[in-house]
Amino acid sequence: MGREAGSGISGVEAQVAEILSVPPNFKKPMVLRMNALEVGIGATLSREDEEGNVRLIACRSKKTSSEEKNYIVQEKEMSTLMEWRHYLLGADVRVSIDNSALTYLHKSPKPSLGR
Repeated sequence: MGREAGSGISGVEAQVAEILSVPPNFKKPMVLRMNALEVGIGATLSREDEEGNVRLIACRSKKTSSEEKNYIVQEKEMSTLMEWRHYLLGADVRVSIDNSALTYLHKSPKPSLGR
């Protein structure tokens, strides 16, 4: 059993090393996928490489605090945008969400950027 566990960890390490060994192509748009629930927030930021393979740039998953549980979905998802602003500012970004909660960003000239 210990041998299998060690092999699994080595496999994950190899996958992470492969992901990190390919520099992102900043000429291609990034894809931001987010999902916010009452219990947690998850997000990935990725970009296609030259061969069309999706390459992970960053990922985030966290349990919401008792204060964050009171936030509306837009504010929870906006917290991810604010934490990754160094990646997103000035970049071509496609946002993929599983609900229409953030559609107000396209309609509001000055949306709230969280608390």
